[in-house]
Amino acid sequence: MSGFNSSILPFELNSYRGLRHDKFNFLSLIIKDRHKTISIIKRTYDQKTISSPIRWLPALLILLDKQGSWNEATVERDSRTGNLKIRTFDEPATGIGSIWHSKFIAFDDLVDPEGVSENVFEATYCPTLTSLSDVPYLREPLNRSGPRIIVKIQGRENDVDSVQRETNLYKHLTEIRSWLSPRFLGHVHEKGRVIGFALEKIADARGISCLDDFPLCESALKQLHALGALHGSVDEADRFLISGTGDDRTVHMIGFSSGYTRNPDDDTWDSKLEAEMTEFHCFEESFEKGGHN
Repeated sequence: MSGFNSSILPFELNSYRGLRHDKFNFLSLIIKDRHKTISIIKRTYDQKTISSPIRWLPALLILLDKQGSWNEATVERDSRTGNLKIRTFDEPATGIGSIWHSKFIAFDDLVDPEGVSENVFEATYCPTLTSLSDVPYLREPLNRSGPRIIVKIQGRENDVDSVQRETNLYKHLTEIRSWLSPRFLGHVHEKGRVIGFALEKIADARGISCLDDFPLCESALKQLHALGALHGSVDEADRFLISGTGDDRTVHMIGFSSGYTRNPDDDTWDSKLEAEMTEFHCFEESFEKGGHN
């Protein structure tokens, strides 16, 4: 998204960042030093308009400013009247509380984003000199000219728990030096508030695409269970990232938003592992019946 002169607005817009996805456009803004997010449902604006924020963002921000106090908004166009429908929410600004990694990545330093799913995107990390010193607990920055990375953020306040669970599970896998997941690169923050995390991008990776992939993915799932972790959702092909070909294939697991590690006092742990493996086998059967080969 190209920029515009924010001086035309009747309030201070500190920064904004746009992210496109096939179902919506997601904006992250700092207005009057407060973090706000806007989800714009697809077809609210045509492609030409949405590609040029000067055509619509100032007017939209002025409309939102009249809504009173808010930090989350959803915008769509009424299919009957053609008018904009705006819903705003004012939720407590809760950040991710599980802080364990030594690296912190400013959201504004993530450039050229490409949407992967609702709150996951691919981007290039390009830090500015100022961003390296504006967070008291910031340690060593990532490589300025590093490769593309995968970023997951809390899209709304109710995403905090799921992103935190996933952060905790990556902590567990990192501490035991497991190769079952992509490398955890650091916490993503917005003005010091941690809102997500970054992972390495596995080159040329794909999801499950044929029945021959399932034994390899089942082996990876068994290893995850042996390491004292439950994935939480193994019924989708993109939970497993497969790279390489033939006997040289490797599997990395992602999407741990419903996962967790073993509680020593949990007497039902073994049954939970069995239930997850059953879920995986049901997915395999469904995949086969779907005509994939």
